[in-house]
Amino acid sequence: IFTPMPHDHYMDEAHLLLGVATDDIPNVDNIRTAIKDLWDMRMSKLRTSIDELFKDQTAVHAMLNNLTTLEVNSARPLLPHAMDQLLRIQM
Repeated sequence: IFTPMPHDHYMDEAHLLLGVATDDIPNVDNIRTAIKDLWDMRMSKLRTSIDELFKDQTAVHAMLNNLTTLEVNSARPLLPHAMDQLLRIQM
């Protein structure tokens, strides 16, 4: 469902490089924008996937193939509360 990224820590590495080596990177603003766009697209896709999971009342698990650790952890705070609400609605 998600395209594999070249490295699990691409956002961390990009943040570090763009934070300290901006003078050494040509077209740094374009690169920064492209990385942010990539992050936004992947987060939107993750939110849509979570939405679909909750709409499917028979689903008991979700496949999160090719997500990076940072992406999974960004959605993690929402899931327990959302699952609790879903269980309350079903009761």
